[in-house]
Amino acid sequence: MKKMLLFSILLVFFLVPQLVMAAPLVPCGNGDPNPNFVGPYPNGDQPCTLAYFPVLLVNIFNFLVWSIATPLATLMIVIGAVLMLLAGINANWFTTGKHIVIWSVVAIVLIWASYLIIDTLLKVLGYNQGINPPF
Repeated sequence: MKKMLLFSILLVFFLVPQLVMAAPLVPCGNGDPNPNFVGPYPNGDQPCTLAYFPVLLVNIFNFLVWSIATPLATLMIVIGAVLMLLAGINANWFTTGKHIVIWSVVAIVLIWASYLIIDTLLKVLGYNQGINPPF
């Protein structure tokens, strides 16, 4: 029960701000209509078409990789390092911390490798804009 409570607190403190501050994932149809605008699309708001679907997928991928997975893997590295530092209290914590650090580094490598694989796949399929990281 304590682990679930700790996980929920960490989720609230790290995931919710990312969700609130995230840029809109859909690149179209998200503007407020302006009644004084004379033209087909108020405020430059484009209607959603099938052409925006790859852009939506890229935005979702960027959000998951750069705003969710990378900070969580970094947090796990810090937690594993703290466990390794506190190994004097409990001898098993060093082994646990070492495993957490190793698997977190493996996770970051896989996350960033998936970024390269998906970017290459999109370029092969003809999506010329590529995946641009948000930094």
